[in-house]
Amino acid sequence: MIKLLKKNILHGRVICNEVINHYNSILPEVTISENIDIITVVDKSSFANASLRKVNIKNGEVNFLMVDKYIKWISKVKELYNYILNNYNELPDYLLYLDGTDTLIINDILNPKEMLDYYNCKVLFNAEPDFWHTGTQAPEDSPKFYKELQTTKAEYVIKNKEKYNLDRYYHQALNAGVFLGEKDFILKLLGECLELMNDDYHKGYPYGDTDDQLLLRHFHNIYFDDISIDLFHKWMFWGNHDSLKSEENMLSPDLLSQEMLQYENKILKNE
Repeated sequence: MIKLLKKNILHGRVICNEVINHYNSILPEVTISENIDIITVVDKSSFANASLRKVNIKNGEVNFLMVDKYIKWISKVKELYNYILNNYNELPDYLLYLDGTDTLIINDILNPKEMLDYYNCKVLFNAEPDFWHTGTQAPEDSPKFYKELQTTKAEYVIKNKEKYNLDRYYHQALNAGVFLGEKDFILKLLGECLELMNDDYHKGYPYGDTDDQLLLRHFHNIYFDDISIDLFHKWMFWGNHDSLKSEENMLSPDLLSQEMLQYENKILKNE
């Protein structure tokens, strides 16, 4: 539990509930950079059960974008894109998206640029183990729709090993439930996601795919220099029951702590 409490952002119902209970439903007060707008997309049902409503922000609040009916995951991408497009000049430089029902902010987020610079990226996503698809079913008449993901995965893990100065391959992958980034790049990324979502799935993956996480993994490969995951769980962490165990496993909060030191040494040498 102590390791979880050191993270800035938590993601996952089990660990969020555990932390809420730990604090007796009164989360610690946090300060957020004035250069960040925090956004989520919900309908009435998910708003009622949103863990984000418990977040205790000293100098602001979460911006809940309400939809009549939440359609996975088109509602999320469409509402975020339109919100940024229509309010672009009024928004700060950085945007933080959080899934409403299973995320928490429990520590300050003061310097978004520093977070992005650490991974040398324009948008930083949460990470989760493995790379395979999220359980979204392939179209009935295209049962091999997601087969291309295996090719994407092979390319991706090689790039990760090189970028993060890893000794071996780690199959950590992008989790779309939390991301922080520059608003102009996020707008571009969401626009391209929306175009693919509205395309014909008969063309094959990623065309017509409505799972935003799988689309964003596709774009991670394309824009690898601009997109990163918080591989070392420095600020963001997705977990479940296994994350609460004392013995180390693939979902331990500090699994890659030694690899993080290697990466930081690489950064120092290059400066």
